[in-house]
Amino acid sequence: MGKIVKGKGVSGGIGHGPLIFWQNGLSDVLIGRVIVLNELNDTVAQLSKASAILSFSGGVTSHGAIVAREFRLPCVVLDPGLEPILQLIVGSEVEVDGWQGLMTFQLEQ
Repeated sequence: MGKIVKGKGVSGGIGHGPLIFWQNGLSDVLIGRVIVLNELNDTVAQLSKASAILSFSGGVTSHGAIVAREFRLPCVVLDPGLEPILQLIVGSEVEVDGWQGLMTFQLEQ
């Protein structure tokens, strides 16, 4: 059974893929990945080939959320306190539901 984390959906859609944290210069490895950003900003435009976006700040009217919707990228804003949990599951397959504001992942056993 998957673990579910609830956040705020700011761009609808479903995306899934391995979870990675954004770093400048990673644009070649973003295809099909779920990208974690500290904040929704102009960086979102560089992520058009990602599967979905997770962020720790931003809202429905933030520039990054608007760009995510333009690129049809599912996007969920999570509580910053969840960053240590996301660090533990880097590389794991996750699913992002931008309509409901959910991220689902499996814990390795």
